[in-house]
Amino acid sequence: MAAVRSLNRHWLLRGLALAMVGLAAWVLMWSTIRPRAGYDTLWYSMYAYQYAGVAVHESWDLSWQLVHEYADPQLLATLRRDSSGAWWSGWDEPARQRWAGLYRMRPVMPLVSAAGFPLLGREAPLLVSAAAVVIVTVAAGLLLAPLTGWLVAGLFLVLTLGNVYLARWLVDLTTDGLGIALWFLALACVTRFVVTGDRRWLVATGSSGLVLAFTRQSAVVLPVTLAICTLVALIARSSTWQRFAVVAAVTILPLLAFAAYAAVAGLPSIADQLQDIPTLHFSRPDVPNPIGFLLQRDAGIGARLVRSLPGQPLIWGSLLVAAGGFVIARHWWSLPFAVAIGTLLLLLAAHPVLTEADRTLAPIWLSLNLGIALFAARTIAWLSARLRARPAVGFGIGS
Repeated sequence: MAAVRSLNRHWLLRGLALAMVGLAAWVLMWSTIRPRAGYDTLWYSMYAYQYAGVAVHESWDLSWQLVHEYADPQLLATLRRDSSGAWWSGWDEPARQRWAGLYRMRPVMPLVSAAGFPLLGREAPLLVSAAAVVIVTVAAGLLLAPLTGWLVAGLFLVLTLGNVYLARWLVDLTTDGLGIALWFLALACVTRFVVTGDRRWLVATGSSGLVLAFTRQSAVVLPVTLAICTLVALIARSSTWQRFAVVAAVTILPLLAFAAYAAVAGLPSIADQLQDIPTLHFSRPDVPNPIGFLLQRDAGIGARLVRSLPGQPLIWGSLLVAAGGFVIARHWWSLPFAVAIGTLLLLLAAHPVLTEADRTLAPIWLSLNLGIALFAARTIAWLSARLRARPAVGFGIGS
C-alpha cells in the first residue's frame, strides 16, 4: 500500500511539473503565434459567454471584440454586423438554423471557456487554448515517455509545440486545439492499453474518446483507426489484435452517446451535416445526392493536394522520415499513430474545403512528429554506438 501511495505521489508531482512546463510553453506560443482566432471563434465564444449567463446581444459584442483582438486583419475586413449587433445574417432564417446547430452540438470547448468566465471575463476562451498545450505536454510525459524514453518524448514535444503547421491550431481559439490534444490523449491511452492490457487504460481511452466526441469530429476516425490496427495485427498473427479489437469497440461507445445526445437535443443529423458543404452552409436548397457531390469534390481536392506535394518538401520529407521511424521502431503500440496518418484524411473527405485543409489535417502532424522523433532517436543511438566502437587513437612519444 505504501508503495502504491508513493507511486501515485510520484505521478502527481511529475504531472504537476509537466503541467507547468506546458503552461510555460503555451505562454511562449501565445506570444509569438499569429493569428490566434478565426471566424469559428465568433460562434464558440458566443456560446461560451451565453453558457456563462451573458445575454445574447452582449455575447455578440464580446465575441466580436475577442475576434477583432486576435484574428487575422484580412479576415476582419470581411466581417460585417447589422444594426442589431448580429454578425451572422441567418438568425431569422429557419432553414439556416442547422448551421448554428453544427456549432452548438460540440459543447465542450464553450463549457470549459464558460467555467473561466468569472475570473477571465472576455478572455475566458484562452483557458481552452492553454489547456490544449498542457494536455499534450502532460500526456507526452506521463503516458508516452514510459514507452519511448524521454529522448523520444522530448523530441516529440519540441516538434509538436514548435511546428507552425500544428502549433498554430493547437493554440487557436476554436475547438481545434482541444480536439488535437484529446486525439493525442486518446491514442496515448490506447498505446498503454496495448502494452499493458490494464483495463484502467481502456477506461481512460473511452473517457477521452467521449470528451473528444463532444469536441471535434475526429472522434469518428478513432474506431476506424483501431479497426485497421486490429486487422493488421490479425494478419501478422499477433495476439495484440485482441486488445486492438477491444479498444476499437470501446471507442464506438462515445459515438453512440453523442448520436443519442444530438437526436434528443434536436441537433443536426448526419444527413444534415452532409448537406453543409453542398448548400454553402445551408444558404441554398438541399442537393439530392450530397454524398456524390462530396465524392466529386474529394477527387478534385485530392488531385490538387497531390500535385502540390513536390513544392512542399517539408510535408513529403516529414512523411518519409516518419514512415522510416515507425518501420525501424517496429512497436505494436506505435501502430495507431502510423495508421492515423491515413485515416485522418477521412476528415478532409467529409469536409472537402481546400482552404481549410491545413486546419482539418493538423492532427496528422502528431503522428508525423512521433515518427520523426523515433527515427531521430534511433539515429542518435546508432551514431553513439559507432563512436563507442571506434578504436581510440593515441598520440604517443617516441613510438
